[in-house]
Amino acid sequence: MFRCLTPVIMCGVAPIAHAQPTYEIGYLFNDEDAVVRTEATPFQVDAWSDSGDQLLRMRFPFVSAPDEGLASVEGELFRESGTSEEWFARGWSEIAFNDVVFESDGSEPIDVGFRIRFSGTRILVGASAERVAGSVFRFGLEVELDGDSREGEFVATLRSTGGFDEELGGFLAGGFPIGGFVRLEGFEVPVNTPVTLRFRNTKSLRSVLGDGRVLLAFTSDRAPFLLESVDGVFSVPDGVTVNSAQAGIRNNMLVPCLPDVDRDGERTIFDFLAFQNLFAAGDLAADFDGDGELTIFDFLAFQNAFDAGCT
Repeated sequence: MFRCLTPVIMCGVAPIAHAQPTYEIGYLFNDEDAVVRTEATPFQVDAWSDSGDQLLRMRFPFVSAPDEGLASVEGELFRESGTSEEWFARGWSEIAFNDVVFESDGSEPIDVGFRIRFSGTRILVGASAERVAGSVFRFGLEVELDGDSREGEFVATLRSTGGFDEELGGFLAGGFPIGGFVRLEGFEVPVNTPVTLRFRNTKSLRSVLGDGRVLLAFTSDRAPFLLESVDGVFSVPDGVTVNSAQAGIRNNMLVPCLPDVDRDGERTIFDFLAFQNLFAAGDLAADFDGDGELTIFDFLAFQNAFDAGCT
């Protein structure tokens, strides 16, 4: 039997009419069926099994602070006593922004790339290596832009002599890059039409736990997150701009507070004027409802975001 705490609503970007990111959390323990939840607002879940002390925490910090990451999973297996048996826990959290628009005067698809920070996972072992030898930690990140998916995976197997045997696959096959920065290239996307940018962060732990007090856990210092360079979030051809109200991207730059249109750090009447100027110029940075068009609903969505403020 599974129990789940009441969801914790996290502060972040105000809801915007017509277009919302999609937040998904899924988890499973041992041979039980997977539990999946999908919401239109960010949420956090603590889940555990009654058959033993197995715990997973999943959260979406991106919406409240872009540099804190996109989606994060933490997990823990704990046993005071009992016979040896294999335990398994797997959790994933996914966020999908479906309003990313590459605005261009042209009509042909373009090639783009972008960077993410792929932070490491801390593995905690509260037992002798011999007793939990063979335990396997697995961490994967899947990134998808307009249906083109890339995956990176890190697998660590605990040795009886201590330490881990590590394997890297996908876009991490060449090893962890210096600083944890991963650049993904060669995504072909259409212009002037919304596409989806999706991130799924998966972690699992499989272990044979011996009798007595045993603790195995994994956590992250930081979840993966988008990186902005001097040229913007995405590498794009000259003359192309990128906007996404859901992901907090305006003119290809990360904007923690979307209604702060003039980027002076405050919400004032000048933000209304800046928004009106963008709208009048036909700039999709004014597409606050994320439907790929500039309509009266963008004024309503901007007003809602302005009234809600930013954290």
